[in-house]
Amino acid sequence: MKSILKNHSGSLAMAVFSAWIFAAWRLAGMPDPGFSGRIIPAAWLLAAILNGRAHTGKWFVPLVLSFTAGAWLWMLHPYGWRLAAALPAAGLIAWGISISQKGKYGVIRAVLPVMALSVLSAEINGDEVRFAEQASRLSGISAGRFSEVHFRAGDIGSSEGHHTPLFPLVVSPGLLAGENGLRIVPVILALVGVLALARLTNPAVAVAAALLYPGFSVFGLAMTGWMALLLFTVAVLLPEGRKWTALRFAIALVLVALKMRYFGLAAGILVAEYACMPARKGKWLTPAIWILAGIAVLVADRYLLGGLVFWSRYGNIEAFHLIEVNLFQRPLETLSDAGWSLFDPEAGFVFRAPWILAAIPGLFILAKQQPSRFKRLVIPSVLYWTVLIVWLGSGWHGLPAPAGRMFVPVVPLFAAGLMYVWNRRETTLLVVLSIAVSAIVSAYPFCRYNYADGTDSILTFLGVSTGFSMVRGGTAYLITALLLALSMITVLVNAKKYRNLAPVIILVAVFLLALKPAGYEAEDLSPEIVQGARLYPYTADPTERMFWFNSRERLLELGEAGQSILLPGVEPGSTLLIQMSGGGGVLQIGNRSVTVETSLITLPSVYNSIGRTERVLPDWPENRQMETFQVVLDSTDVSDGTVLITHSSGPPVYIDRIDISCEAGVR
Repeated sequence: MKSILKNHSGSLAMAVFSAWIFAAWRLAGMPDPGFSGRIIPAAWLLAAILNGRAHTGKWFVPLVLSFTAGAWLWMLHPYGWRLAAALPAAGLIAWGISISQKGKYGVIRAVLPVMALSVLSAEINGDEVRFAEQASRLSGISAGRFSEVHFRAGDIGSSEGHHTPLFPLVVSPGLLAGENGLRIVPVILALVGVLALARLTNPAVAVAAALLYPGFSVFGLAMTGWMALLLFTVAVLLPEGRKWTALRFAIALVLVALKMRYFGLAAGILVAEYACMPARKGKWLTPAIWILAGIAVLVADRYLLGGLVFWSRYGNIEAFHLIEVNLFQRPLETLSDAGWSLFDPEAGFVFRAPWILAAIPGLFILAKQQPSRFKRLVIPSVLYWTVLIVWLGSGWHGLPAPAGRMFVPVVPLFAAGLMYVWNRRETTLLVVLSIAVSAIVSAYPFCRYNYADGTDSILTFLGVSTGFSMVRGGTAYLITALLLALSMITVLVNAKKYRNLAPVIILVAVFLLALKPAGYEAEDLSPEIVQGARLYPYTADPTERMFWFNSRERLLELGEAGQSILLPGVEPGSTLLIQMSGGGGVLQIGNRSVTVETSLITLPSVYNSIGRTERVLPDWPENRQMETFQVVLDSTDVSDGTVLITHSSGPPVYIDRIDISCEAGVR
């Protein structure tokens, strides 16, 4: 008995903690005992079973005490119970990282509890539904409620989606277990992917890369990210030499067949392979010829065969015109998209994965010690990111969907860098911040998703709103974020000299995140201010707005008599700056009339005909330019510090935002 207690003290302690989470949740009266109050203790019990003879780390006792305090004090703050519930999830991630190098199958044991928590709590939706429908149709295996193919926005036709058939075929065997078996194959792919990362780096770094964002965004879900990561990692791990070139070429082809947006990753694998070959005269002439030949094939298919071969939405030659549009017709917007892809709270790389900043100094070490491997990692990753921005443009984020999923394929690059700086104090700080993000998502699955509407689900979960967003923020925000990131990287590269500055930069970043632009977002106006008006579109479903060219925030519709806004905080001499669109409707603002007529969005012709079906923009509110109307108020317009805005006549007017400019500035 003493031997069992001694050898399995860690597992017993974890099992007791599992029981304590279950009991404390109910004794303290914390919300959601039926789901979160069961699945989190169950994940800890699974971890206890998988722990073997390993001892708990130094973090275990503080974790138990913190959860206990949080559970009993949760009523002191509206969000107290949420943070208390996220603590055990954070502990599971910390346990996984610590257990990864202990015993046989340490990497697999380390990720299973958090993976189970993720897979069992995340509802099947988004692209997973489409993959299930296609898998059922292609394989003939019934997928229950997903057995019929339904048309969705962006599809080519009623029975043809824009996804290639490869991934649905790969996941289809899981449907033999029913519709809930859709994720069986993706779970296996993710586990093999973690093993490949462990081979590339080390077990602890591999587990961290899997359980932290962006890898965690779709970890075990039926989406293509982890399959792409696995293929990319295998291509990097293959030995040097010409005899492996054919296999890398095959991997590149599979990546393109998996998803057309992985074209950049596939091209990067081939470019890196060629770059690692011995130098010789005219070395780069051959690939130049191949590239020109590929372009000729695409052009011939489009103009001679009518797009017979490359006919999918992303594969059709028409889509390649988007690159020209994004580079030459809207270069500043494309540059802005590139910046927000790094820093936007909803979908940007850094916000949910601050650990990548710590990994960047490690990449410099990797470049010196293993230049060939560095090339094989950085060239495909950079090309993938570049193609993502210049091809998809403002749709780089892929929302509404799990936030961060678009960046899963580049995880191997940063994991390789993280390996070289893993034991630094600054790395620990950024990894802990990243663990907090994954813990919140693990405990509360709705935080996994964002909708490109300017509100991040994690910040909303914490009761925080911010003006720092690709939707609501301006260029100044983006430049400030870039300067802060460069400052942090400088500190990390020169850690011995500037290490004490890292927490200061993080605090400044938190302050920046807390800033909100003054004024009123129309969709956030309170019922005391808005009378009778409703939000457009009339449903809150974010997929209704996924193809909007303007902001994806809902608009306030003023279109009938009696619909009005009683705006406070004004005085004679104030200037209203109202962002709105309309087809000639008239608003009564105080004692003056304002006609709101904005033009339809002017798009390059390529946008109107992508793929095989003509797609001309209809005259809908979201397809009209959003313009700022300036109205200077006088004493006749203002009553008791308020101004009344009503619909007077004509078509409806759609309002996005209202700012009030006084002598002291804009508010």
